[in-house]
Amino acid sequence: MNAPATPSRAVTVLVTRRVAPGAVAGFEAAMAGMIEAATHFPGHLGGQLVRPGEAGSGDEPLLYHVVFAFDNDAHLAAWQDSPERSHWLAQVAPHTIGAQEMRRVSGLD
Repeated sequence: MNAPATPSRAVTVLVTRRVAPGAVAGFEAAMAGMIEAATHFPGHLGGQLVRPGEAGSGDEPLLYHVVFAFDNDAHLAAWQDSPERSHWLAQVAPHTIGAQEMRRVSGLD
């Protein structure tokens, strides 16, 4: 008798980036491109840029949060390992200070 397949769990990635003073417009444009590019990948469930001062973002100036959600780990990995994502990371990098912080959340954790 076969065991029932374990359902895949949605995976959300929360990314925090500090934007350089004077680089907000360039950063937001590059992030819009990255979020749009992700929509073309299998399993994409959504993406959103949370600006400083928006509900839930905290009050620190120039601290942005980006959320990407995929239906499973394999689809997230395909996006994370893609040339498209690498391209957009290169577009975002000149507008940020320091390293990004990334946290993965599976399901409703």
